[in-house]
Amino acid sequence: MPNTKLGANLRGIGDGARLEELAVDLLGREGYDVDPTGVRGPDNGRDALLERSSRQGVLHCSIQSRRIEDKIHSDAETAAGLPEDFDFFIFATTTQMAAVTRDRLEDDLASEYGWRVHIKDFSRLRKDLMDVDNHDLAQEHLHVDPSNALDDPENDIEELYQAQIDRLRERRPRDGEIVEDKPIVAVHIFP
Repeated sequence: MPNTKLGANLRGIGDGARLEELAVDLLGREGYDVDPTGVRGPDNGRDALLERSSRQGVLHCSIQSRRIEDKIHSDAETAAGLPEDFDFFIFATTTQMAAVTRDRLEDDLASEYGWRVHIKDFSRLRKDLMDVDNHDLAQEHLHVDPSNALDDPENDIEELYQAQIDRLRERRPRDGEIVEDKPIVAVHIFP
């Protein structure tokens, strides 16, 4: 996977509060009724309460990358201790997880707590944001336009440079006319 501006901004989202806001907005788009608990201060072991099709769930988020499996288990245990009876558990993280690890964790937690479990790791969040229906969320939360997230600025500069050299060789002016058989001066300015 290329290192894109979308990926870089998602990895560098900053703090858990910004990830919570992004996850809440994405889940709202997916048809969940989301009741955020607030992004600052104590949240009683939940980042948002969720409802979908008369089923109750809870959202937890973390930007922690080390020992993410322990964090997911710990947050699931906290959620299980809450007075609500949850049907599902969603965990959002900017950590890149191996698919087999993520699938195993989802299965283990589902077996242990009887929930439907969905872990939105870096790959899943990135995929969600690349969906054209969510481009506005990528712009709002990550300040990037996914419609050109795969643009490579170095490649763009090289193409512009080559186009300018070709224009000079072919004696095509940018403006006005080039007089035939007269010397041309090109000035390169490097920052």
